[in-house]
Amino acid sequence: MKKILLALFISSFCYGTDDPWNLLLGQYQFELNAEVLNTDSNFDIDGNEIELEEDESFSLIDVELSFSYGWSKQFEVGAALNLRRVTDSASGVDGAILDNATTGLHSLTPYLKYRLLQSNKYALSLRAEYGFKLFTNEEFEVSDFGTRTILGDDGDIIKVGIAGGYFFNNSASPYSLVSNLFFRNPAPNLSEEILFDIALKWRKKKFGVYLGIKNVFSLGRDEFSENPDAKPVIVDPTASN
Repeated sequence: MKKILLALFISSFCYGTDDPWNLLLGQYQFELNAEVLNTDSNFDIDGNEIELEEDESFSLIDVELSFSYGWSKQFEVGAALNLRRVTDSASGVDGAILDNATTGLHSLTPYLKYRLLQSNKYALSLRAEYGFKLFTNEEFEVSDFGTRTILGDDGDIIKVGIAGGYFFNNSASPYSLVSNLFFRNPAPNLSEEILFDIALKWRKKKFGVYLGIKNVFSLGRDEFSENPDAKPVIVDPTASN
């Protein structure tokens, strides 16, 4: 018997936690995820954290529609389509606030998940996905300074790893604890990364909320790791020496 579930997740951090539980054979599921990121600081070329000025801001909203299908007793397949909006307010050299925003389709990500263990209380699975970026960035010109905001780094992404989860009491419980460990090869010219996250979920048939922590560990393999002074720097053309 086929079943369909519609789930809405609202997250306080970007890139949600992957679900380790596989759908049963013939089951399928749609999910709509909304993820919001706001920041109050950024990092300069030397890695120093710089707090944003009072009138400066940066926010990123991801809306993702995904489809999953229980292909066999061990395998689940699916894909996710991501829509992103980025807004950025920054101070120019003359003190004026420059507001920029962009919205568009960000990526299409098919995936394959293999069930290692699964019961009514816990699950462990392997997952592999390939993210096709649906946009490309034009070369940045000096004249573009302060006038353009992009959806992110272009270039496709590969991610593989393991996901585990535990239901409090049993699978009928709305509460679960989920954790993931992944290797990610991001866009070109960026270093490979190790991703770790853990989250507490509250989930009903048609609605759920989860709260957790995500860590990203760079493996330091980009071309500028050993020679950071060679990294290209965008210089404000209106700035004085």
